[in-house]
Amino acid sequence: MRFMAVQGIGYWTGSDMPRSLHILVTGDDRKTVTTLRDEIVHVLDGDRAADLVWQIDQYTQETIGVTLAAEGWEVFSTTEPDLTDDAGPTSSPIYLVRQT
Repeated sequence: MRFMAVQGIGYWTGSDMPRSLHILVTGDDRKTVTTLRDEIVHVLDGDRAADLVWQIDQYTQETIGVTLAAEGWEVFSTTEPDLTDDAGPTSSPIYLVRQT
């Protein structure tokens, strides 16, 4: 069984509407840190469109649920998100995943 900690960080890009954000999702297996996603993405619509923490978390969960799940990884634990200033980079909770 293998284990990895997955976390997304990101920040708003530009001031044009609709806004976009830069998302970086990494996986750390205590041997190496791997970039799983590094791109500019569109803001997800809805009531929480202006909530950067929520946006980063949704894209992090999508990366786990699509990219990592295809390789047999599953989430088994998570931490609370790190609440930071909305003007700077923000992070998702840390998701602990395992591959059996």
